[in-house]
Amino acid sequence: MVYETRPWLKIYVRDRFRTTLSPYPEIPLFQFLDDSAEKFPDRPALTFLGRKINFRRLKEESDSFANALADLGVKKGDLVATILPNSPQFIIADYAILKCGAANVPCSLLHTARDLEYELGEAKVETIIVLDSQLGLIQQVKPKTRLKNIIITNLHDYTEKAVPPSFIQGAYQFRQLIAEAKSEPPKVEINPKEDLAEVPFTGGATGLPKGVMLTHYNMTCNVLQLWGVIKTSDLGFLIEGCGSMLLALPFFHQYGHWAMHSSIFMGTNMLLVPDPRDADMMSELMRKYRPIFNIAVPTQFMKLLNKVQQNIGVMSASGSAALPTELADSYEKKAGAPLDEGYGLTECSPVTHINLTGLTSMFKSSKGEPVLLPQFVFSLLKLVQRMLGGERLLMGFNRLVPWLSKRAKKRTENLAKQGIVLRKKGSIGIPAVDTEVKLVDEQGNEVPIGESGEMRIRGPQVMKGYWPEPGKGLLDGWLPTGDIARMDSDGFFYIVDRIKDMINVSGYKVYSRIVEDALYQIPGVEMACAIGLPDPARPGSERIKVFIKPRLESSGKITEDQVLEFCRNNLPAYAVPKSIEFRDQLPLTVTEKIFKRKLREEEMEKMKKAGRLK
Repeated sequence: MVYETRPWLKIYVRDRFRTTLSPYPEIPLFQFLDDSAEKFPDRPALTFLGRKINFRRLKEESDSFANALADLGVKKGDLVATILPNSPQFIIADYAILKCGAANVPCSLLHTARDLEYELGEAKVETIIVLDSQLGLIQQVKPKTRLKNIIITNLHDYTEKAVPPSFIQGAYQFRQLIAEAKSEPPKVEINPKEDLAEVPFTGGATGLPKGVMLTHYNMTCNVLQLWGVIKTSDLGFLIEGCGSMLLALPFFHQYGHWAMHSSIFMGTNMLLVPDPRDADMMSELMRKYRPIFNIAVPTQFMKLLNKVQQNIGVMSASGSAALPTELADSYEKKAGAPLDEGYGLTECSPVTHINLTGLTSMFKSSKGEPVLLPQFVFSLLKLVQRMLGGERLLMGFNRLVPWLSKRAKKRTENLAKQGIVLRKKGSIGIPAVDTEVKLVDEQGNEVPIGESGEMRIRGPQVMKGYWPEPGKGLLDGWLPTGDIARMDSDGFFYIVDRIKDMINVSGYKVYSRIVEDALYQIPGVEMACAIGLPDPARPGSERIKVFIKPRLESSGKITEDQVLEFCRNNLPAYAVPKSIEFRDQLPLTVTEKIFKRKLREEEMEKMKKAGRLK
């Protein structure tokens, strides 16, 4: 079959990346922190609200907290919950939990009492680490759960505003536990392929949340599947132990958690943003530190458009939700740097696909071939790195990025006229190294190149199963993603829609993503979403309703007639929406995706009250 031949491998070969990293090291996930603390002890591991913490201190704090947890009775196989923003406390707690042989259950800061009661109950959590501002919520759910140990911390415990922890009835203080604990972590044997590192809950926006069992091996492999490839590339030495990454995506989300471990693995400085909506802080950190990468989601890039400095030169990666091409174009023009896209699922630790064509196009010749630097250039770069320091060298590269990006754009456009495609915008990219992917029809048969089918994935990063049953949710090791995709002849994949978001209009299958892509082409549209609602006139059929959030400067200027006319000219007749609603805000999930289920539920309730739906 075509997918067994892995046509995407030719892209790895073309761009001079390794085509496999197998066999992967069977190590505990916390080895990343231990290794970076040994190699880069005095380098900043993180910057948080103006304060830096180096790798040595981060490891020491994690080791001590691991002992404190063990003294409280946390043992191998336990699940420990965290409800923390991007902060030193999350990182310390995460690695400490792992060093006890336990697994982290990262919960959202926006969870209601009902959400927490369900997740803590399902995971049988006895120990939880939270902000002190949430103590009331935890005490509310405690009687309905197995909670025994509540550990609290203040957002400013690791900033200049820190104050000595005070006694609070029924809770342990994070910093006090660390101060009183032994510095040597507990001795626990880890079986990386079997022992769990994390059990995040997923699916809350589409149904009842499910715990995802991710092992140490799953998560270490997934970090290596991107950063291991980059580290072993020709210029990998420029990044390791140098520079910084902007991390505003919440760590309780699997994409953010992966980014956190990635930065630790690479020995870079994590620029932590505790509020993922704070575009001002993001843009200021970009201006001050010029990070290598900004890892975020589409809604964050939308907010940054009006904040980011012109030609800031910071390269970016988007995931978690579809990246509209129009947004990518606008952001790249403003930032002067490529914005590439990827894809993943919590069940896959999460990364499965990577599109680096924006990055790699900067280093191509006029013929579209990789620029091969002579060996003396690498020697010279290493000499400059030793003389000036890796941080300053990367800062210098950062200032070159807008020029490189501009030249790459012209080169890409010229080569496209000759039929040579360097940039694949709109694509989630090619499968991560050592990842198997196939597309199947409703009967489970593989579909040909160019045709749409459900995407199934197998690889070292795929979960052990849904909690608590190994293998649950998998078919012979393959994960059915629930996403409809297609693959082109180069092995690049394109998401068409979620199966659950597909709309049935009188027997025609309408992919909501196709409608949304059309809406984003209308000038002045900032956010858009399409949903299917029951058609009272045709039982079993649906009508399409779209929601549009205009840009601030276009508010009140986009009309329903304009939208309908554009849709009639750009979509099949059956895919033209029947109703349009303009809103100042659209509901978002905790991971900043448009909350389609909530919109659908609101509309269904309106229809019931109006007597149009039973």
